[in-house]
Amino acid sequence: MVAHKKLRDVNLSGIVRFLILAVFIGWMSLSVSPVQADALTFNPDWGAQMYPGDPWSLTLEASGGQTPYSYQLVSGNVPGISFTNGNPTATYAGMPATPGSYPVSFSVTDSSPTPATVTVNHTFVVAEPLSLSSNWGSQMFVNDTWTNTWTASGGIGAYHYSLVSGNIPGLTFNAATATFSGTPTTSGSYPISIRVQDSASPTAHSVTLNHTYIVMFHTAVSIRLVSAHPTGDYRVGENVWAVIDLNQPQGVMLPISPALNVAISVPSGPACTATLDENGQGECYLRFINSGLLHPQANFNGSTYFAASSAVSEVTLLASDRTNLLSSGRRHTCMLAVDGSVDCWGSNKFYTIQDSMGNILSDISTDTSNTHQISAGGYHTCTIDSEGTLHCWGDSADIINAATIPNSVNGKTVHYIHISSGDDFVCAVDTRHKLHCWGEMPENIVNFIPVFDVRAVSSGSTHVCAIAYPSEAVSCWGSNTTGQLNVPLGLTAKKVAVGTSHSCAIRKSDSQAVCWGTPSINIPFSSAVSEITSGANYSCSLTGSGTVTCAGTNDAVVNATPVEGITALGGGNFHVCAIKSGAGGPFLKCWGDNSSGQSPRLSLTPRSISAYLPLNLAWSQTFTAFGGAEPYLLSAGAGVPGGLSVTGFELSGTPNVVGTFNFTLDLAEHFESGTSPYPLQLASLSQAYSQTVKSPLTAIAIFSRDTNVPVGSPVDVAVRVTKVGGASAPALTGTVTITGTALVSGENVSCTASVTEVSGVGQASCQVFYGESGQSQIISAVYDGDSFYTPSAPATTTTRITPIVINPMITAGNQFSCSINSSGSTACWGKNDSGQAQAPIGTMKQISAGDSHTCALDAGGRINCWGWNGYGLISSRPVAYGYIAIASGEMHSCALYYNNRVDCWGDNSFGQNNRPNISFKTLDAGAKHTCGLAMDGTPRCWGNNNLGQSSAPASAGFLAISAGGDASCGINASGGIQCWGGTAAFRAGVPSGSFLSISVGEGQACAIDATGGMHCWGDQTQANAGSFGMVASGNNHTCALTTPDTFLQCWGENSQGQAPIINVNPTSLPVLQVNQPWSGILTAAGGRSGNYSFSTDGGLPSGLLLTSGGSLQGTPTEGNDYNFGVRIVESDRSPALMQYFQFAQRVKGDSIAQIQSISPANPQTGEAITINLGVVAAANNHFTDPVTGTVQVTVGASQVCQVALVAGSAECTVFFTTPGTKSLVVSYSGDERYLPADSSTSPYALEIIPFVQTSRVVTGDEATYIHRPDGSLGCLGAGCQPTIFSGLYTRFGSGTDLTCGLKLDGNILCRQDGVVSLIDGKFRDLAVGANHYCALDLTGQLQCGGQNDSGQSNPPAGQYLKVFSGNKGSCAIRKSDGLTVCWGNLSLDAAPDLVFDSITIGDSFACGLNGQEISCWGDNAYGRLAAPAGDNFTGITAGDQHACAIDGSGLLQCWGAGDAGQLKVPYGGYAALDAFGNHTCAIRSADEITCWGDNPNAVAPQIVVSPFSSTESVVYDYWEHFFNPEGGVRPYEASVVSGSLPVGITLEDDIALSPAGVVAYGAPTNPALYQFVIRWKDSSSPQLVRDFPYQLMVTGADLEVEIVPAHPTTALKSNRFYFDYVLSNHTPLDIPGARLDITLPTAAAGWEGLQLSGLDDCLIAADNIQCDINSFPALGSLSLRVSGMVNGNVGEQMATSAQIESLNPNWPEIHPIDNVDGISVLIDYKSLITGDNFDDGLFPGWESSRLVSSPSGEAYLESEYPASQTVRLLIDPLAGHKRLVVHFDLFILGDWQGNGEAGVSLPALFEFGLTGATALVHTTFCNLPECKQAYPGRYPGWDYPAFSEAITISDLGYEVPQARYRFDLTFDHTVDVLDLTWLAENLPAGARFGIDNVEILLDSGWRWIHLPMLMR
Repeated sequence: MVAHKKLRDVNLSGIVRFLILAVFIGWMSLSVSPVQADALTFNPDWGAQMYPGDPWSLTLEASGGQTPYSYQLVSGNVPGISFTNGNPTATYAGMPATPGSYPVSFSVTDSSPTPATVTVNHTFVVAEPLSLSSNWGSQMFVNDTWTNTWTASGGIGAYHYSLVSGNIPGLTFNAATATFSGTPTTSGSYPISIRVQDSASPTAHSVTLNHTYIVMFHTAVSIRLVSAHPTGDYRVGENVWAVIDLNQPQGVMLPISPALNVAISVPSGPACTATLDENGQGECYLRFINSGLLHPQANFNGSTYFAASSAVSEVTLLASDRTNLLSSGRRHTCMLAVDGSVDCWGSNKFYTIQDSMGNILSDISTDTSNTHQISAGGYHTCTIDSEGTLHCWGDSADIINAATIPNSVNGKTVHYIHISSGDDFVCAVDTRHKLHCWGEMPENIVNFIPVFDVRAVSSGSTHVCAIAYPSEAVSCWGSNTTGQLNVPLGLTAKKVAVGTSHSCAIRKSDSQAVCWGTPSINIPFSSAVSEITSGANYSCSLTGSGTVTCAGTNDAVVNATPVEGITALGGGNFHVCAIKSGAGGPFLKCWGDNSSGQSPRLSLTPRSISAYLPLNLAWSQTFTAFGGAEPYLLSAGAGVPGGLSVTGFELSGTPNVVGTFNFTLDLAEHFESGTSPYPLQLASLSQAYSQTVKSPLTAIAIFSRDTNVPVGSPVDVAVRVTKVGGASAPALTGTVTITGTALVSGENVSCTASVTEVSGVGQASCQVFYGESGQSQIISAVYDGDSFYTPSAPATTTTRITPIVINPMITAGNQFSCSINSSGSTACWGKNDSGQAQAPIGTMKQISAGDSHTCALDAGGRINCWGWNGYGLISSRPVAYGYIAIASGEMHSCALYYNNRVDCWGDNSFGQNNRPNISFKTLDAGAKHTCGLAMDGTPRCWGNNNLGQSSAPASAGFLAISAGGDASCGINASGGIQCWGGTAAFRAGVPSGSFLSISVGEGQACAIDATGGMHCWGDQTQANAGSFGMVASGNNHTCALTTPDTFLQCWGENSQGQAPIINVNPTSLPVLQVNQPWSGILTAAGGRSGNYSFSTDGGLPSGLLLTSGGSLQGTPTEGNDYNFGVRIVESDRSPALMQYFQFAQRVKGDSIAQIQSISPANPQTGEAITINLGVVAAANNHFTDPVTGTVQVTVGASQVCQVALVAGSAECTVFFTTPGTKSLVVSYSGDERYLPADSSTSPYALEIIPFVQTSRVVTGDEATYIHRPDGSLGCLGAGCQPTIFSGLYTRFGSGTDLTCGLKLDGNILCRQDGVVSLIDGKFRDLAVGANHYCALDLTGQLQCGGQNDSGQSNPPAGQYLKVFSGNKGSCAIRKSDGLTVCWGNLSLDAAPDLVFDSITIGDSFACGLNGQEISCWGDNAYGRLAAPAGDNFTGITAGDQHACAIDGSGLLQCWGAGDAGQLKVPYGGYAALDAFGNHTCAIRSADEITCWGDNPNAVAPQIVVSPFSSTESVVYDYWEHFFNPEGGVRPYEASVVSGSLPVGITLEDDIALSPAGVVAYGAPTNPALYQFVIRWKDSSSPQLVRDFPYQLMVTGADLEVEIVPAHPTTALKSNRFYFDYVLSNHTPLDIPGARLDITLPTAAAGWEGLQLSGLDDCLIAADNIQCDINSFPALGSLSLRVSGMVNGNVGEQMATSAQIESLNPNWPEIHPIDNVDGISVLIDYKSLITGDNFDDGLFPGWESSRLVSSPSGEAYLESEYPASQTVRLLIDPLAGHKRLVVHFDLFILGDWQGNGEAGVSLPALFEFGLTGATALVHTTFCNLPECKQAYPGRYPGWDYPAFSEAITISDLGYEVPQARYRFDLTFDHTVDVLDLTWLAENLPAGARFGIDNVEILLDSGWRWIHLPMLMR
């Protein structure tokens, strides 16, 4: 712009000069010639831009002047361009030859008389040819930032670039910079055209370039080598897969056709090509022939859109370890040979091994020579071939079907490196370490196949384990029922092997086997484990040295493990096969299960032969070989016993040498390759044998026998047999015979026992029996010899047999019964037609009765029977000793032998004698069947089974069993009863519970429960009460023995005397009374004899006794119901028949009648008094039953009440109309348990007080009553009835033409429609509505009267606690639940489910107080239900359409309709309130009432007083106000009850001045807002009262100004200084306007650069400031700071003054002295801000310190906390300054040990400085008297400078060492806050410091400098 302007200026001046010249010339022309031609002009256009080699031409043409023209090239030329003169034009043309700049001059001359010549100059530029760089930039890649800039040259600048055509996604072309840049987003081929154009004129030149860009994708080929070796090792001969990833950008797919390849090569090694899929992935395998370190390289040569890349990997190839491999399945085994061939053997179920044609793998390939891995599973086998392809055959289409084998996944070929077959599924790992599983898998395997990379896998039946890649961590999934998934924490492994319920692995860290799961398998630590295999409950490991170790609970595998020479191992479910090395090998060695030929091995039988041979006795043994190919070869190793040899397959001869001989028999098969069923020769069998040749002589000794054995019990006898011929083996066998001989009878009892050798000695024992007791019964024993040893001579000894202890027993047969007592004596009774009841004499221990016979066991365990002998019941009984139990059926019997064998005899027509051949522990016989309990408690029955009585349950654990007529029962393990057979009714009657014993009879059964109780069912359900120990059921009768006293009791049929019962007379006893004598006699009959004894179990009435003869007599002393038993026992039988009789006898006892409580506690006249009466038992009366009968209460001769007792208590309600003490007596009538009583000897003194209540207000339509505390009434309104209602009332209510009161005597007095009526009765509560009333009688029943147009007089039935009425409705509190029931104009169920204390009813709505919260219900017209929230309400009332409440502080709130002023709540607090219609009244006391709302019939009179105006009253102005109250009875009384009048105002009665007699007047003096309440009372009785609140503002200003300088006396020269003008409003009012006027120091004082802060509305004029304050807050303060730079002369004063005043004339200043202030300060260099010697106390800024008075009296400051020893001073703010000067005295007290304490590295240290900054003083002190100077040297290792010598020593008067030091410090400091710290550290005990005489000065930093005149 500037250049253009200058150009215009130049042109303008030229034009002016031209015009002047033209005017001059024109004037001259006018003066010389009249006309002239146009002037000659010559202005060529100079042609186009010149370029070398381009033709160019310019025509030169002039105009004006006189033609013709003559042109001339005056100077210069352009090479290649020629000038040609012509007319009228000339030409300059040619072909420029050389670039450059060429100045040329042309001229033209016209033909004028005076020729005019015009010369023009021009510089031609021959430009370089325009060119555009052809640099097309770098290769573009998708997502790589790319940029390229083209550069033009030649031509004429500036250049203009453009993208003519084409574009590349993601790139933009910048024409200004010729830059093509951006981030390509899409691959492809993109042709573009770029053009550049120069600025040649008039025709620009351009150049266009074309180029095709290829946008490619980056690649970063990677190669990962994956070994197909089972351990992941890289080994010669094994496939090493090169897994390739092109790593092109994510989401970019490669073309499938043509396919892209990556070449993998190894220098001097194998190569392969991996074809890439669309994801850029491919793979191929390398198979190396040389070991060592190799570097496979992957090369991707790129393609059109994918860049080439390469990668190199490194691998160390190990030597080949390929050997024959084994894999075992469930029942088959396969071998993968080194040449890749496969052989399988074992079970061919489901073509596991071969197809139906006998071909292996026929469905896959007949060529198995390329197999690299094999895995045998349940009934299938799978392999991986050399191409990494899977093949499977055998069971399950899910496994072997080509469609399910995952050789192709999602259409892509997958190659595999590892495979493992499970029971019904297979898992394999592909070259990318992904796991694939197929087949039938449980969900917990399918759903948890890992997504992480896997190197190896092992599959089981229900779980799988895998080794992760590359971490080698082991993970398992599937079933975890036995912990098989609980992998040890942090386990990394080389191999993993899964068993049935456990897992094992070879730990990577130490090559040891580790297992988990069940069973717990622990393979011992060994040399490095190379292989591991697992099966069902076992695992085996193989070490590199060929040692196999197996562990687990599968003994068939573990116990047969070969230990060495093994090279390969393969375990199946229950078998293992291995390859064993050795001469002629390898061999196949298998062990474990071989049920399907899966584990072939050579066998030789027998495996064991006679271990011991008698010397010189011929012996032979023949052997059989099998398992391999015949013919077999058997040979014997060295060590065969002398005299024996092997011939063919027989070992025989006569042993002739004593000794032990260990030798082997070796077996080999005849193996021919190709014809043998197995690919390898079976390992030879070397079977070890051992034989010993010995002498056979023996001897016997009895080494123990039982003694003190009861008769009939077995005597255990034990013997020892020794070898006396020198032989230690073989073990003794054979038998011994032991005989017991009774000493008296000579009877022999023998037993035979087998001999067992223990520690070289033969041992045997058995039992013998004795039928008699004795001290020395004889025992003898003899060894019978065996096949090796000879018999021995006999041995003898003796034993002691004791008498037995017999338990009493009872049995019941067919109409007879028998018993055994504790002495063994038997007794029978009842039917005896066959002698069955004729018990033999003798000692018996068990007995059992049948139909007509009885059997018993004597003391020796021998059987005795009597009665009917049919079927040989008596004669065919067994006669041996040792029977331990006996049972008799209808016509058969069975006995249990001591060895638990059962023997039966008698009738066997139903097989009842055919006992099972098992051991029993108990038995019982039924009618035609027998039952017993096996040793495990399983019931077994045999014989008749017509009703299933012999079909016993198969459950073990039964505790007892009993067989009856056609049913059987047992007690099971849980104590319950199970029965079988019999009728359905019988089985249905089985009782539940826990039982101890049971007996089944003919058609009935009885059982004893765990408590001894008896239960019977079936045909007879009778069961005696009592506690029983044994029961026996016969044919329709039962007998039992009681426990613990074993008495006999029977019941049921007694036609033959089989079930005798004792009867007693009398059966009941009379009622007795305490202290009345009585006697009676009991008699008995019905037993087996006539002799009885009477006894009781206790419980007789106190004072009575029972004799053994049955006499009952005495004097009862305690009342109660007595239940006692009398036991009547046969006195001459054992077990004795006993009958127990229960008697009940009542003894009446004394009673006590009493008053239990009286409610209320302090009853008053007119109040319903509830007397709670009770009758209780006296001390001699133990009845707890509730007392019945009646009680009455009397006062003197008058009966107060009489009521019936309920549960021993009664309640009556009474009223007393007079106060005083009442003497109450209670009398009781007595009942069937309690005797009569009264309380006349101790009457109840009841004090009745006069009636008193809280004052209440009652308002209605006719009158308003105050119900006073004593029950009397005061009344307002036209309808007052003082003569009718003149008495005292406890309840009172008023409505519309209805008023009722509850009198002191409980009666109700009402006046309705002018009629007065007395409602007689006793009532406790009364409520009055608009035109009805409701009352509660003494029973809580409701009674209502009056109008009933809304059902308000129809109360609901029931008992209630309180009643409330209003309008046309009522509510009551139900006694049963405390809830509210309403009626009338309120719904019965409308009330909420809350417990209310009080309720009020309006017109169709009600409200209640629940606690202190209000709830309303009903019609919500006018918002009547919108009760206020809160929880502090104490009273509530309702009119027709509104309600009001009073809170705990006496304040009122109303809601609902307000059209009549019902909601205009009066001010103040009240005690009670009541509403009716449209008005409400409240009282403060018994004689003060306030009403509001409507005022019908003058029932709600109200005082009305208008408030005075709110005009402000100014201070000192006189003010008065006249009050004019209305609505009450004059004169009125006024008083201030809250707040206060303004000071100076008086409130007084003044009849002359005010019609109402009240005036307020005076002159207020103190400004404030005064709020006060005036209470108005009229002169009526009761008085109307009303509180009115007032507000009066007294105005006036009490303002103050205070000037606070930055420093009180000094302003520092050349520093900033300020004055703070602090303003205060001392009135409690906001002053509406005020002004601050300030006079500043004059400008001459040198206060400059003023700044204001704190107030907004301020003006500065010369040396004055004026600030206006719109509103000055009450009791508030404001501040204005004026600051500036002090530049005046030192020694001059800076003075300022200020005044503040109110702007409102109604707010005059009260204290005018306070509103002005003035101050001056001196200009100086320094100013003292503090000088503190602490004599006058403590400066406010000191912290962490305390004042101390020393013994010398001097005050100083020391640390408040001796431990930290810190003193701090904070001063804020400071005036402006540059430096600080600090002086202080430091007191050092105690021994500071400045040079350090002995053994302590730190000396005592003192520091002083600015808090948080580097210390200004940093020193230490030695304060001992001998070193008055601190720290004369340097402390070793620290840099603490020593301080100067102390000023004074010991001037404080302390005994401890002390010194005073003076510090004078000056330092730079400019901030307006000062924070100093004095600090002591590392002080010894007792050391401390103090400071005194502190002075701090501000320094201006300015000094006079006196310069010589010359320098000035």
